[in-house]
This record gives sequence, structure tokens and C-alpha cells, in this order.
Amino acid sequence: LLLDSLSSNETLTDLNLSFTRITEAGGVFLARALSGSKVPLRILNISYNMLEKGAALLANALTVNTMLLSLDMSGNCIRSEGANSMGTALLKNATLQTLRLGDNMIKEEGGVSLGLALEENKGLTLLDISKNAMFRSGGQAIARGIARNTSLSSLILRESCVLLGNIGPLAEALGKNASLTHLDLAHNDCEDIGMELLGEGLKTNSSLTNLNLTFNNLRDRGTELLATALMDNRSLEKLDLRDNHIGDKGAEKIEELVAKSTTLTEVNLSENNISETRMSAISNILSSKQGAAPVVTSVLRRQQTRRLHR
Repeated sequence: LLLDSLSSNETLTDLNLSFTRITEAGGVFLARALSGSKVPLRILNISYNMLEKGAALLANALTVNTMLLSLDMSGNCIRSEGANSMGTALLKNATLQTLRLGDNMIKEEGGVSLGLALEENKGLTLLDISKNAMFRSGGQAIARGIARNTSLSSLILRESCVLLGNIGPLAEALGKNASLTHLDLAHNDCEDIGMELLGEGLKTNSSLTNLNLTFNNLRDRGTELLATALMDNRSLEKLDLRDNHIGDKGAEKIEELVAKSTTLTEVNLSENNISETRMSAISNILSSKQGAAPVVTSVLRRQQTRRLHR
């Protein structure tokens, strides 16, 4: 009844229907509502339902919808077929600003469609495609899209197979992109070689302000390579390196970066293997910068937990 009544809605602007077991049949009603010219819905969250093939109907509705600003379709098993439809919709829709498609079993073909859409779309500012398996061709298409896109400011690729074999193309795209300010690459096992490539791309990037590299299996060598490259960067303000395997040697290069950078004001190094002395040194440098937040110093939590369980 609720879904059926949406077509006549003239007041509701924000609707959260996550985890409500909406099926493909429910997608028919949602698509009908989004296709209406008088429906004022601005924000729609239908994450973690059972839409599957119903995604194509919703995507088709987006080609004519000019009101919706934010759509969360995470966890609906839309697969590549649904991603293809969403890619087509993004080629026509110029008003949607936020799109979340994480955890949807999207593979290479779907990644290619979304990448092509990014090349042309001028309205999207946030895209979340975490927890998908787009692999090489899909990841390369996403990278090409980022290189040519001029509107996207936030890209979330957490726990994503997009980066497998594609960290180089992504890094190259970052060197060309001038709109992205927030990049989330957490839980990707980029490792040391990935940091070398990523750093090269960030040398010439002038827009990124927030970089999340938590849980990436980084060690001292990768951290040194990344920090060295970032010394040429003139935009990064926040760097999150939590839960890696960084020791004092890598932290020493982070300390050098913090001292040299004119923009970096916040670094999170918690849950690594860095001594309290080194952490304090980095924190003191950051604290001396006007408006800077001190480095997070909870790095001893893991060691303390281990001692408690001995």
C-alpha cells in the first residue's frame, strides 16, 4: 500500500525503505513513482532488499526523473545487468548527485557500463561501488571515467576487486582528475607496490583532500614510497592509515611529510606498530600547525590487548 501510494505523494521528500524485503514487484511501484512528474522525492534509500531485476525498471525511471538527488541501492544483487541499466540512466540523468551501488555482485561488464557513464555524466558527486568484483576491464573503465569526469567529488571503493591489477590506471586517472576530493580505498590490500603507483598519481593531483587507506596491508616500504610522493602534493589535508603494519621506519617518513606539507592537518596512524615516541613526535608537529588536529595516538591499543590475553 505504501509503495502504491507513492505515485500520488506530493509532500514526502526523504524515504528510507532499507531492509524491508522489497522484491522486484515492489520495484514496479517505485519506478512508477519516480517516473511521475509531481513526486517530490529527493532522497531514497532502498538498500538491502531483493530488487534484483527490478533495478532495470528503476534505472529507466531515472532517465525521466528530475527530482531525485540521492539513491542508495546497496545490497540488492542487481548484478551487471542492473549496473548496465544504471549506467545508461546516468548518461541521461543530470540531477542525481549521490549513488550507492555497493555489495551488488557487479562484475566486469557492469563496471564497464558505469565507467562509460562517468565519462559523460555531469551531475553525480558521490559514487559508492564498494564490495563488487569488477576486476580488470571493469576497473580500467572506472579509471578512465574518473580521468575524464568533472563533477565527482567522492569515490568509495572499499573492499573492492576494482583495484586488482588496476591501481596503476587509477593512479594515472588521479593525476588527471581535478574534481575528486575524497577517495576511500579501505580494505583493498594495495600493499607496498600499490602505494608506489598511487603516490605517483597523487604527485600531480591538485584536488584530493581526504585519502582513506585503512586495512591495506601497508608496511614500512610502501609507507615510505607514499609519503615521499605526497611531499609533492599540494592539496591533501587528511590521511588515514589505520590498521596497517607500519613501524617506526615508515612513520619516520610520515613525520618528514607532516613537517614539509603545507596542507596536511590530520593523520590517523592508530593500530599500527609505531612506538609512542615516534607518534608523539608526529603529533607535536601537527599540533604546532594552526587549525591542525593532532595525530591519533591509540596505536598501543593492539599491544595492550595482546598483553591482557596472554
